[in-house]
Amino acid sequence: MSSQVIPHDPVASRVNPDVPLAFRGVERMQILCLLQAEEGVASETDRARICEMVSRLATHDNAIPVSVISLGDAQVMTAGRLTLLVHASLAVDGGVAFTMRPFRPMLDGSEVLFGSRPRVAQFDDDAALETAIAASLDEILPWRARNTAPRKIDSPTRRGNE
Repeated sequence: MSSQVIPHDPVASRVNPDVPLAFRGVERMQILCLLQAEEGVASETDRARICEMVSRLATHDNAIPVSVISLGDAQVMTAGRLTLLVHASLAVDGGVAFTMRPFRPMLDGSEVLFGSRPRVAQFDDDAALETAIAASLDEILPWRARNTAPRKIDSPTRRGNE
C-alpha cells in the first residue's frame, strides 16, 4: 500500500496512463455543491461552508486552479474543466450525508458513473466534516490517492465468512 501523494500536473497527466481519462489534461477544477435540507435547498451560507471546505482540501497537492461555482453556471460545460459534484443532505439532527463525483463534459470515454462512497458527519463539527471530506477526495482525486492498489470487493454473502 502506497501512502504517497502525487501532485497533479495537467501537462504530464495528458499522457500518463495511470491518470484516469476524466482527469487527463484538466486545466481547471471547479466545485459545484448541492446541499439539501428537510425543507428543500439549504441556505446559501451552509452550502458555501461545505463547498469552500471541499475546495480548500481539493487544492492540497494540486497544481491546477480550483474554484467554487454555483448551480446553473455555464462553466460546467467548458472544455478543459473538471467539475466535482458534491451532493449533500442536511438532517434535522445536524448530521450531513454526502457523496462526490467528478464530471467532465465533451470527452468520450471519461464518464465516471460513481464517485466516492457516501459519508456522514456532524455538519457543525469542523474536524469531523473535514475528515470525511478528505476521505472522499482521497478516493476520487488521483493526486490525493492514498492507495492505488486493486482492492477486493466484499460481497454481502461473504462478509464474516473468512
